[in-house]
Amino acid sequence: MRVIAAVACVVLAACATCSTAFAAPWHYGARLGGGMTNIHGEFAEIAGPEWRFGYTAGGYAEYEIAPSFSVGLEALYVTKGAHFEGETTDPFGNPVGSSDADLKLSYIEIPLVARVGMAHFEKFHPYVVAGPTLDIALSARSELEDGPSADLSDDLQSPDLGVLAGIGARFPTGSMMLGLEFRYGTSFTDLWDIDNNLESINHGFSLTASLGR
Repeated sequence: MRVIAAVACVVLAACATCSTAFAAPWHYGARLGGGMTNIHGEFAEIAGPEWRFGYTAGGYAEYEIAPSFSVGLEALYVTKGAHFEGETTDPFGNPVGSSDADLKLSYIEIPLVARVGMAHFEKFHPYVVAGPTLDIALSARSELEDGPSADLSDDLQSPDLGVLAGIGARFPTGSMMLGLEFRYGTSFTDLWDIDNNLESINHGFSLTASLGR
């Protein structure tokens, strides 16, 4: 939680400075939400991972080039990963139960996004959003239910490059703007900086709310 607060404060302070130095085309605010994350690739085809919940928190700065087109830079603390279920056996190979494990990843994600308005209504402004992402790795852990955990941070690839696309809408509320946004994002690079391992790639969906001006 301290990381989330620090990221949001730094971004919002920088954005506030920008809004003072520049005119109305600059907008800034905070973003908070969550979603479902997983991995795909060669390893996932064998291991069959399941989706797990991740969350997002941070801030953004945005420049309005035209009434229906803007570009923005965000700094977000995000958690990703996957859930695994497996069968445990006794020394003779007989099944004795199931074991659950979670891969827990955390990043500072920096998306550079473009927003294009689809229409302009009095009560809400729908749009589409897309752009590249750069994830700076913070930590990686493998946690076995009722068992030991392992720190995998040293093997986590950084930066992790990817792309996102989504849809959203903003709702004017006086001098502020409330937003809701649904995104899908995927990486291009392997999770791990390890030679000859089976490829694992982050991907997931998120739903976030934003408040800005």
